[in-house]
Amino acid sequence: MCRNKKMKIIFFLIIIFNFIFNMNYSYASLAFNVFNYHIEIDTFTILIINVIIVIVFACIINKYIKEGKNLREINNYELEYFKEIPNENKATPAKSEYIATSFSDYIYYRLPAIFSATMLDLCLKGIIDFEVIDNENINISIDYAPAASILSEDEKIIYDILVEAMQDNSTISIKDFQKYCEERYEEFSRKMRSIRVVITKILKDDDTIDINKENDIKKFNRKFIVYMIIFGILLSFVKLALDESYTIIRPIVFSLAKAFSTLYIVLPICAAVCYYNKLTISKFSEKGYKEYIEWNALKSYMLEYSIVEENKDINIKLWEKFLVYASTMEISEALIEELKIVHPEMFERKNVDNMDGSNITSYRLWKFVCENIEDKNTFEILEDKLRNVCRKALSKYDTEHFKD
Repeated sequence: MCRNKKMKIIFFLIIIFNFIFNMNYSYASLAFNVFNYHIEIDTFTILIINVIIVIVFACIINKYIKEGKNLREINNYELEYFKEIPNENKATPAKSEYIATSFSDYIYYRLPAIFSATMLDLCLKGIIDFEVIDNENINISIDYAPAASILSEDEKIIYDILVEAMQDNSTISIKDFQKYCEERYEEFSRKMRSIRVVITKILKDDDTIDINKENDIKKFNRKFIVYMIIFGILLSFVKLALDESYTIIRPIVFSLAKAFSTLYIVLPICAAVCYYNKLTISKFSEKGYKEYIEWNALKSYMLEYSIVEENKDINIKLWEKFLVYASTMEISEALIEELKIVHPEMFERKNVDNMDGSNITSYRLWKFVCENIEDKNTFEILEDKLRNVCRKALSKYDTEHFKD
């Protein structure tokens, strides 16, 4: 049963820890001699019980290790830099963020960035437009109502919020938009939180998320919880054994704890292995994991552009797309600084007018990057104001629901 090398190591470590643990019990048992209720379980019986526990749990731990290793085997795709939008035809800011962060629990705090980037993406697609008047005044207008097939479900959520706020008007100021979202913070928060559910469904439908692997992760999480609950119950026995007010029960509990002392070692080990598997197993399919790597490699490319690329021809329309996803990742400011090092010319309006035979006004987003208002970049002003619309509405929801 212990032919496997890992099994032998696990078995040996548990035996050593168990020996130390039982030594501690032997010293503790001296304290019980003052009572007349000391119950003895013969050493041979204790040994048999603990050997059986060691063998059974060594097999269980080894099984969990093998399962985790097998489920992690597809995670062998590596990429330092990626210079395109991954799965561009289906990419959206929300989808990119959920994939890049592997559905991290802290994603709720990134909703303002997702909201802002989606609005910027709608502008890039020509659906809405912005007029930045000054640091405080920005107007949002709808250029045309898109067909249902053009927008993905997550984009529709944010677009519908804007349409509802405009109330049949063609333009709305950023202040009025923010006021509308704050007044309806309950509905706004519900819709923004629903994006996670929508994205999960989309990724399951296109086989980006492996449902079987997702179930395996849930299984390991359940096992982790069960092991920790049992361990907690056993610890309460120790506390009971040390409580002097229970003079009759103490020796019984103490003897049982001693007989099953190995459980105090193997249960935390099992819980740790299950928790490690839960954290390190990706719920993505092979296709999804590849896209996860590509999004993070694109992020590295944008953050290290000045190191990776030498001065060469620039495609502004491509960088407008990159700018949307940089905004989602909250690295747009860093990206602009990287581009300034390699392509300072693309930040001067007169130069941009001559690039690709296009006028700067034909660029949906870059026209803001090339402008400054009171020494602050217009794009950064726009991005910050859009994030604040979402941030303040969510903050009001949190304040109302989590106040003392």
